[in-house]
Amino acid sequence: MEFLASRMCSATALENLLRDGEYYWRLKSSNGAVLWPKNIAGSISQSNNFVTVVTIKHSNEVESIGVDIEKIMSTQKAIDLSQTILKCLLPVT
Repeated sequence: MEFLASRMCSATALENLLRDGEYYWRLKSSNGAVLWPKNIAGSISQSNNFVTVVTIKHSNEVESIGVDIEKIMSTQKAIDLSQTILKCLLPVT
């Protein structure tokens, strides 16, 4: 169900982005991966009955985009995780 919803959302997003009168229902390669049209980047995430799709036109500044859906974590877990992540991002002195 999520797979179908994500493909329908992708097609609708492309139709709204490009407004070229084309329909984008056949977006998959032989292995099931999304085949975005030329000069378009997109990302799909699906989890726990939620689907999100993002599409953009390529530009000099942007060639790709990513999106993810995650379960909301507890405040304590977020604090613990952020301390680990931020420690990794700080320059070593």
